[in-house]
Order: sequence, then structure tokens, then C-alpha cells
Amino acid sequence: MDALPPELTALIVDALPENRDCLAVCSLVGSQFKELCQRRIFANIRLCCGPGKRGGFISCVAAASHLDAFPHLAAYVKEIQLFLPEPDTPESELEVLGSILRRLNNIHDAQLLYGTWNRLSDPLREAVLHLLESVWRAPKQNQTVLFGVAHVPPELIHRSLWRASSLSLDLLPDLFPTDQLPAATEIPHLRSLAIRSSGGVYPIVLASPRCLRVLRSLCIQEKANVMPLALDLLGFCSSLEQLAIVYEGALTLRNPPNRLPPQLHLHHLEIYLRAVKVSSISSSWIVPEILSNLIGQLTMPVLRTLRVQLDIRTWSYREPTYDPPPSMQALDRVFEGLLHEGVVIDLVAVYCETYNYSAAKEMLLRLGNHVDAFISAMRRGLATSVEKGLKLDARGSQRNL
Repeated sequence: MDALPPELTALIVDALPENRDCLAVCSLVGSQFKELCQRRIFANIRLCCGPGKRGGFISCVAAASHLDAFPHLAAYVKEIQLFLPEPDTPESELEVLGSILRRLNNIHDAQLLYGTWNRLSDPLREAVLHLLESVWRAPKQNQTVLFGVAHVPPELIHRSLWRASSLSLDLLPDLFPTDQLPAATEIPHLRSLAIRSSGGVYPIVLASPRCLRVLRSLCIQEKANVMPLALDLLGFCSSLEQLAIVYEGALTLRNPPNRLPPQLHLHHLEIYLRAVKVSSISSSWIVPEILSNLIGQLTMPVLRTLRVQLDIRTWSYREPTYDPPPSMQALDRVFEGLLHEGVVIDLVAVYCETYNYSAAKEMLLRLGNHVDAFISAMRRGLATSVEKGLKLDARGSQRNL
């Protein structure tokens, strides 16, 4: 094996699956495989305090022991997923975790998961900030994810907006209010932004319109009552090319007035409506009104694709009797205009039973009746669009939407 040319060795290692055990075995085959396999093994680490029993995560004590024995491995780490420590984590473990984070200087992707920011010790907060600064200094694309972290300082979110090229803010509860954010003098690097179930961040994001103007991709996922505030961001997104809007929870009559700004230059638009109740698909169904109001005023000459997905909940005892509402006519005209401009439109419905206790085969059979009824109703209500090329797809799902 030592006689293999380096380029062939690299191809072999690149072809191996993302499996640490497989890579570890390969690293023992020969000296020329060792470094290449180690680079892949340690490129992404998943770190936590405690015994490290979370799926795929290792304890900070075990990781520190390994890095002490092989210091060069720290340079191989490019991505980290970090479960922030619990309040009762021993001080000794917190010190170990901080020492690890200060060693990682080649990171370009950091995900901070759960925990409470203001319960971190001062030294550990400094170590986490050191990690983030390392990410933001990455010469190419970098990514920052804050997921389920309570009491994140607005200043940190503000800094992330200006320094990260890809930023995801997910499930951020209990944000501390701030009266004034520090002035930014640098050029924003943000190209991709995702905000999910984090209604408190929008005032912070809106305070940095320069960051929004350079965005290429935006994903917004919020409950219906928060969506009007979230859509305010779009007024500044003059360079946006990809947009995904996800309505969580029940839709309300407040949503139809929601409109996307007409000046957007999108290439790809995705709209997801979650938790649509099957009982609402009737003459009073508000979904067509929401969609036609949302996109009816758009003038997007470069739009290529539009995907609309409805996640629909039904019950085993309810028979599918759908009556398309009059508002379908307005939506049909909107779709027809976009199809005339060459836009590819997919309308997808995914059905799931609520409180299902039957066998999967029996459940999918019942859902099939709803699927057929939905397709039939859409063909009637969107007849012109279907004739012009609108793609309809509906299917049942065993998962809980």
C-alpha cells in the first residue's frame, strides 16, 4: 500500500463514507492514509459536557484528552456542533471546554445548541466568542448557527449579522431588549439568513438594513401572527435571489393582507403552509386568498421556480368533500400570469392523519381518498393554470406534520 501514488490515496479516502469507524480503520492501513483519514475524522466534531451520550456527540473531557495527546488535530477541525453546558456542569469541565474552544482557529462553521447564554461563566463566554471570531475570520464562506439558546445578547446577533456569511437563528427565546446597538463600520458579508421561530430578533435585524441589501438567500419560518413583522425584512432585500416562507401553526384572517414587495428580483420562491386543517378546505378556505395576496403584486422578470406546499392534517373519520372557494379564481389568474412568463410552478399537498392509531396501510388508503379529492378540486379551481402547465402533486405521509 505504501507504493500507491498520493493522488490515488486521496481518491480512495475521499470515496469512503462519512463513518468514523471506517475512516479510523483505513488510517491504520498505511502511513500515507493516516493524515488524510484524520483530517476527515476531525473535520467535524460534535461536543458536549458530561458523559457524551447524546447521539454522535463526544464529551469535552474525552476530546481534550485526545487533543492533548495529538495537538496537531486541532488544526483539522473545520466544523463544530456544541451543546452549551447545563448550569450544574462542574467548573473543571467548563475549564476544559474553554481550553478546547481556544485551540480551534481554523473553524468556518459553528453551531451553538441550546443552553442559556447568561448562565455561562465569563471565561467560557469569552472562549465561545473567540470561537465565533475564528469562524468569522474564515477566508471563504462561513456559517454561524444559534439554535435554542436563551438570552442571546442582541449585540451578539447584531455582530453575527455583520460578520457571518451564512447565519441561522432558530428557536431563540427570551431575548433581552436593547435601546441602541453599536454602529457598524465594516462591509457586511451576509449572503444567507434563516430565521425560525425567533420573533424577537426582527427589530435587531431591521436595525441593520445594509446587511439585508446584500442577502442572496432568506428563509423565514414563523407563526402566522408573527409573519407580518417578518415580511418587513423584504423591503430591504434588493439583491435577494432565493426566498422561502414557512407559515407555522394555524392560519388566521390576519394573514391575507400579507404581501411581498413588488420590487423583488427573485429566482426561486418557496411558500410552505403548515398545519392546514382539512376542515377548512371549503367555500370559506382562506389559503387561496393568502397566496394570491402574497404573490399577486409581484413583478419578478427573473423568477424561474415557484413551489407552494401545503401540509394538511386530517382525521380518520372525516370524508373528503372539497368545494373550491371563489378566491381560487384570483389565484388561478396569478398562477396563469406567472406561467405565461415561463415560471415553473409546483403545488404540493402532503396529508397526514391526526391522532392516527391504525395500521400504516389502512391509514395511507384513507389518505389516498383525500389526495384524489384534493387533486380533483385543484383541477377544477385552477383549471386555466393546470392547462398552462401548473404541476399538481399530493401524497399521504405517515409522519406527524
